[in-house]
Amino acid sequence: METLYMEYKIIKNRPGLLGDLASLLGLLQINIKTIASIENYYRGLLLEIKEPEVKERLLNALGAVKELELTGLRTPQLEDFLALKHGKKVSSRFKEDSYLFSRQDLELLIDFLSFYIIDNEEIMIGIKGNPRIGKTETAIAAAVHSNKHWKLLSTTLLRQTTLTSVPENILNSKTVFIIDAITTFRRASADHVRFIRDFLNKPLLKIIEHPEFLIRETDVSYKDFDLLVELTEDINDDSDDRLDNYMYSISSFE
Repeated sequence: METLYMEYKIIKNRPGLLGDLASLLGLLQINIKTIASIENYYRGLLLEIKEPEVKERLLNALGAVKELELTGLRTPQLEDFLALKHGKKVSSRFKEDSYLFSRQDLELLIDFLSFYIIDNEEIMIGIKGNPRIGKTETAIAAAVHSNKHWKLLSTTLLRQTTLTSVPENILNSKTVFIIDAITTFRRASADHVRFIRDFLNKPLLKIIEHPEFLIRETDVSYKDFDLLVELTEDINDDSDDRLDNYMYSISSFE
């Protein structure tokens, strides 16, 4: 039994289209496990296929249906499961392998981050985004959703926090450590900066807010991050300056 994710774009949403598709799948003895509308124009289905050759017959049959355009038939990935659950696609910027999320889609982002945190004992995640958009709250929620503890090493969430040590008993894969690179490298003491520089080399779960500043101030590069995400007010804003315009105006953070 093979599980596949099928996605199609609706070209003409005529009455009975979904019913006809379900009938076709039934004739091919394909079991529908999940079906969901995705962003109004797409539908996603999680299918169970008993024999490999059924996939080819399905492709041939769908090629004759003019009311829809097949956009995916593959082994399901993380993004596919999230699309089925939330009805939205995870958007990639294709720049430094980062993913883009609107502030309206925080639940989707939290789920997305949680999968990476749950499945790894050592990972470094970068979260880009303008001030006060919800990066710290999202990092904490992802840790909680992953059934992990969380520790703020540097932040301005409620008040400025810049730690210079942490208990040895929490230095393990059960804790997610959150670092605000702007707070660390623009506001903190030399002792805190030394602590963070050393901490970055530890094999732990780390979420870095404002990774641009970490890269500017250390030997870390974008390639060292296992995952990069951006949190923005408007996912349709294609301006290259929307995240970088504050990097040269540090006073805006005061």
